[in-house]
Amino acid sequence: MENLPEKLSTERLSLEPLTAEWLDELLAENRGNVARYSVRFADREDAHCWLTECRERQERRERLGMVVLKAEKREFLGVVSIQNINVDPQLGVWIREDAQGSGYGRESVQCLIDWYKSAYGQAEKIKYLAEKGNLASIKLARKLGMKRKGKKINPEGVVFDEFQL
Repeated sequence: MENLPEKLSTERLSLEPLTAEWLDELLAENRGNVARYSVRFADREDAHCWLTECRERQERRERLGMVVLKAEKREFLGVVSIQNINVDPQLGVWIREDAQGSGYGRESVQCLIDWYKSAYGQAEKIKYLAEKGNLASIKLARKLGMKRKGKKINPEGVVFDEFQL
């Protein structure tokens, strides 16, 4: 089983461990479309529990979750992850609203795809789910060269378009 990286980087970004150090930023940016289409935190305790669960899954090598930072300033931009790494890898990303449209989401997701490909030898089975109506997410999948493969409905009844390379 492949070791998960502690840090990844691109020319503009640093992807670092998702830890409680980033709790205040997670809470501050969990609003608007980020809260609508991503993880929704009821309060600080809820966010802390989510972070703890993420770290536990990472320790079991089931998930790789990282904060997305501007490389030069370590400025918080969002979160990127691969869920179910060994079984059914699925990408996820959210970028804070005032930083959207700058290519940070695409760049951070591409960084994870590149890591996955080098670690596991292929990236074709990676999926990306975009909630119906989340046009920015659908656009991101297409910019990454992904094709729509169908739809998925989660246990809460939310409909997603499923994309794959």
